[in-house]
Amino acid sequence: MVVLGAVPDPYGSAELRLRLTRSVLETILAQDLPLVVMTRSEHISRDVDLLWRLAQQGRVRVFIGLATLDLRLSKELEPGASTPQQRLDALNAMARAGLHAGVLLGPVIPGLNATEIETILEAAAHSGAGYADYCLLQMRENNRAAATQWLQAHCPQRSGMVLQMLRGASVLDDMAAQVAERFENACHRFLLEHVQAPLGCSEFSFPAQSH
Repeated sequence: MVVLGAVPDPYGSAELRLRLTRSVLETILAQDLPLVVMTRSEHISRDVDLLWRLAQQGRVRVFIGLATLDLRLSKELEPGASTPQQRLDALNAMARAGLHAGVLLGPVIPGLNATEIETILEAAAHSGAGYADYCLLQMRENNRAAATQWLQAHCPQRSGMVLQMLRGASVLDDMAAQVAERFENACHRFLLEHVQAPLGCSEFSFPAQSH
């Protein structure tokens, strides 16, 4: 399986000029590879023709990431990303072309954007999303300092409460369970699948060796 979008975003500003992601999609289509695409950019709708062909073969999941619908918070939390509305418009554009993509809700941060779970999923469903997933912010040793610094700089009024919730194991376990339950209920309410059917790769063949 090929994953596009872990780091960096495959539809960043350079892609509009270089079209590298599109060339990768063309190769994946030719080689019958399964694919997951994750982006926070509206420009993914440019490649709906290729993604639609992959979807017809059951070989792609497309996720548009959304952490919040609040424009101000989005600018702080997702710098360089398309606006939340632009990403919803991209979901809608793909749906009108016959490709019902998914929404990746996250990172869900207790005390900051966790209250938006239902509103984000509702907006995504109304924009034509067909499925959804989410990720909860994890405070690990390799990101603890950066997360703490970001919260204190951008959300000084709430940083203390958020950090306390993220550091308390029992509180975080309870919060994770609540988020999971709310997410599942919202998916059911708005007719979104939590996970899509397994991707097909039965037609995969390795490219011929060049001599």
